[in-house]
Amino acid sequence: MTQRQQDFVAIVEPLRPRLWRFIRVHCYGDDERGRDVMQETLYQALRAFDKNQEISNPASWLFTIARRVAAAYEASDKRTERIDNEHIDQRASAHTAPDVAADIALLRAALDRLEPVQREALMMADVADLPLSDIAEIQGASLSAIKSRVARARESVRRMLSEPAIHPEKVEL
Repeated sequence: MTQRQQDFVAIVEPLRPRLWRFIRVHCYGDDERGRDVMQETLYQALRAFDKNQEISNPASWLFTIARRVAAAYEASDKRTERIDNEHIDQRASAHTAPDVAADIALLRAALDRLEPVQREALMMADVADLPLSDIAEIQGASLSAIKSRVARARESVRRMLSEPAIHPEKVEL
């Protein structure tokens, strides 16, 4: 392994768990798709790393690449048949408790109802555990805008999850 490759691994390896969580959520838990996005992200990052002399903020740099790769995969999904959430739920582990599976489905539905920039900011903040300043750089927004997005997303998810799942209708006897 060359020194440049060792430098790349030294930068990427500490970020790998957070990057994987971000990608898995972005891919709705589809591990196969997630592995594809992760592989393409690392490939593009390595190519970009070879061209760059200095990377001032490795997390922002890597998550920006992951965001673009995930968006490209999502765009390609629009041109092909996409597996719906019900199918993904059916693929869930047989060891997943029914109440946990139901909670996951409710959370996924709530996340789907968020505006895309809010959902992405929330995923980067709460799933990938990125600093808000890095999210601001990735999304090309001010720090205060990111703080607002994350706060609004959290509040929206909290509100959606507290709504009654079933709205009883009046039954006349």
